[in-house]
Amino acid sequence: IFDDGKNVMVTGSTSTGKTLVPILYYLYMVQEYSEVPGMLYAVPYKALALQKKEEIEALCEKLDIDVEVIISSGDYRENDNSIICEEHFNRIAVIIYEKIFSFSGMDGTFWERFHYLVLDEAGIIDSKERGIKADFIIERATREDIKIFALTTPYVDWREYVEKYDFAQIIEKERPVPLEQIKIQYNAQKNGILVNQENPILQNTLQDKRIPVNSIIKQIVKYAINNNMSMIVFKNNRAEVISMMVEVHKLLVEHGLFDPI
Repeated sequence: IFDDGKNVMVTGSTSTGKTLVPILYYLYMVQEYSEVPGMLYAVPYKALALQKKEEIEALCEKLDIDVEVIISSGDYRENDNSIICEEHFNRIAVIIYEKIFSFSGMDGTFWERFHYLVLDEAGIIDSKERGIKADFIIERATREDIKIFALTTPYVDWREYVEKYDFAQIIEKERPVPLEQIKIQYNAQKNGILVNQENPILQNTLQDKRIPVNSIIKQIVKYAINNNMSMIVFKNNRAEVISMMVEVHKLLVEHGLFDPI
């Protein structure tokens, strides 16, 4: 992986440590050659962008390697000019797929600034709405001789991409971090969820009762707090995020973890 020049595809379930592969490779190159190359770290969601930035920064700090990590999404635009225009880009830019697609069209020399491209949640390629942009990004990066790291799950058939773009594969079948699996049935027409009465997290609900989605999420958050667990909740837009966070904040206040506003 370090020496053969191939692209790398890392396949594994959630929480198998896929992110470590491209970042440790990048940090190795920084130390080995005393030069900080440019890396685009593509993510499909705004919420995931901030999470990955913080994860990468924490790893750099732990290893005592000085690398700047910036972010570019719909909410964070202050670094856009340096990503587009900086001649010698020597940072890691965590960025939304669509912004790479847009920046590439704005400046013909855009790709010359980067040595590495990470495609997190590369399964977006299978999306009818967004997949074509991910395909374009891979094609352009390949044409510019940029080393690609695709982080994937085993739920998509990747054989065509492995062959076409010369990916070396790393497949991780074990998961070091246990996950809670919650089976729920969502009925979009009635805007509610039918919950299994035996579910340990939602055990106080009735099997024949339909409850709003936010109420279910609040109960799951409460369960996570009581059991000292971490969790990520993805919502569709800023308004939904704000609404959800107001409810979560109330729960945190109830548990004495936050002060009332």
